[in-house]
Amino acid sequence: MSTRQQKFIILFSFIGLFIFGCIGQTQKAEQTVNVAAPQTTIGGGNVAGDQINIGGQGHNVNIYTEKIENLQLNVNGENINVIFITSSKFENAINSIKSGNTAQAVKEFEKIQQENPKDIDALFNLGNAYLVNNEYDKAIENYTKVLELKSDYNYAYIMRGIGYTTTGEYDKAIADYNKAIELNPDDAVSYIGRGITYDYKGEYTQAISDYNKAIELKPDIVEGYRQKGNTYFKQGEFDKAIDNYSKAIELKPTYIDAYNNRGNAYRNKKEYDKAIADFNKIIELRPDYINAYNNRGATYDSKGEYDKAIADYNKAIELKPDDALAYNNRGNAYNHKGEYDKAIADYNKAIELQPDYADVYWNLSWFYICLKEYDKSLQVANKALQLDPTLILVKINIGHAYLLKGEYTKALDVYKEGFGIKIGDKAFQQYILEDFETFKKKGIIHPDMDKIEKIIKELNTVK
Repeated sequence: MSTRQQKFIILFSFIGLFIFGCIGQTQKAEQTVNVAAPQTTIGGGNVAGDQINIGGQGHNVNIYTEKIENLQLNVNGENINVIFITSSKFENAINSIKSGNTAQAVKEFEKIQQENPKDIDALFNLGNAYLVNNEYDKAIENYTKVLELKSDYNYAYIMRGIGYTTTGEYDKAIADYNKAIELNPDDAVSYIGRGITYDYKGEYTQAISDYNKAIELKPDIVEGYRQKGNTYFKQGEFDKAIDNYSKAIELKPTYIDAYNNRGNAYRNKKEYDKAIADFNKIIELRPDYINAYNNRGATYDSKGEYDKAIADYNKAIELKPDDALAYNNRGNAYNHKGEYDKAIADYNKAIELQPDYADVYWNLSWFYICLKEYDKSLQVANKALQLDPTLILVKINIGHAYLLKGEYTKALDVYKEGFGIKIGDKAFQQYILEDFETFKKKGIIHPDMDKIEKIIKELNTVK
């Protein structure tokens, strides 16, 4: 799943249009494997005559419709719920949506809209259909047309905000959420949407502030607690994250998204049995939930129980044969077991399924270091950075490859790029030292490692 698709799914979740699926959270390649983050739903639209209640907050927007319908769809390989405005003229398009033929639905909605260019319902549905079909720019264009016809339609600002955040246009998204809040200051949904956007910008203080405001407005809004937990998670504040996930679970005991997030937080704290208990709960609630198997497998992998991890990844692949994440993770487990032929086969399969999957190349770079094939490691590590420049920890593998090749100066220059940066709950240089310990256990030793260790220890002493 592309980064845009991931953002799209997580953003639709928060307003109750979607119950969404896999959000990959990148982890350190050797010590961990990629895990799949969670999902949720809040609010929802209640029809009252010819009005729709946005987010359950009592803000009514006049629209020309008979009703709305909650449709169960499969989007980007995930089972989600989508709300569309329905009437007899939309029947064929809605049936296409129900059958999973989103491309055909787009064509049918386009035809209706062309015949009724100022029909707000048609424009709004077409925007949603474009989003489901991963045509984000066209969706934004449609919501803009809705707003040209009805400038105080706050729901259209929210939806366009989702589109802008999905395409990485965060300031435009925030402007739209600001407008939605101006139109309805008591709508908790708009604050959560803006908080998610601030989170993507790395402005975590503002994100937390918006989640707190949403909770103040609606104390039982579970998604406010979950998103706040996610922002704490990103900052490595796992105890605070767990507290918020637990509050969401208290409010909604069947909330698989919160269990999934909390399980990942426990795993990062190395409280593996608690993490496994959360993933077990998800499987009890929803046995076909692929992410629970991927995440429980990742936890077993962290415990060194590789056969159990592989069994979970096998189950994920059985449920979804084109799941690149499961192949990547199973490749890591085979790598850890020393079954290198199986590992490389799984990594290659993951790339075949998702050629732009940066994390696979990251994991391959570590794999090749362990095989002492340093030039190959550099090649795939640079490919990972080309696909996703934000993967700062990939630079550690580049530094390792140069160091172990005997190119000390190049290695030091690469390492220095990350000195002082905090990633999760640890500084960049701490990951380097941990990797050196792993290398020593594997018999991969170079005398220049001592020089790097000395520099890092001096740096830590100064701080």
